[in-house]
Amino acid sequence: MIAITRSGTIGRVNLVPKHMENWIYSEHIIRVIPASSDIAGYLYIWLNTDYGRAMIERYSYGAVIKEIDHKQLATMPIPVINDKQKTKKINDLAIEANRLRSEAYYLEQEAIEDVNNLMSLNTMEE
Repeated sequence: MIAITRSGTIGRVNLVPKHMENWIYSEHIIRVIPASSDIAGYLYIWLNTDYGRAMIERYSYGAVIKEIDHKQLATMPIPVINDKQKTKKINDLAIEANRLRSEAYYLEQEAIEDVNNLMSLNTMEE
């Protein structure tokens, strides 16, 4: 899933990592579910390019607080690269980076737990 902020600060795009899969998002997030994992990374990368951000901004509305909705986002053109190998490489790099993001999160949580346990032991010894 790709999450895109839809109001206020519009167009912040996140390829949802594994550790966030079951998190609850507010109504200020548009959830995009790509047709397959073969295109999810490419779509995420496209939306994060200068061109993708400009398109999101172009489709926004609102005088004071910018908004974009799923209907507008659905009409946004997504360029298709004719070179399937390049598309696959872009997609695979994004998917791997996302996997590593989750791996880093889990390792960080393990380190936090280790420090918490050490602090608890030190407190009990005093």
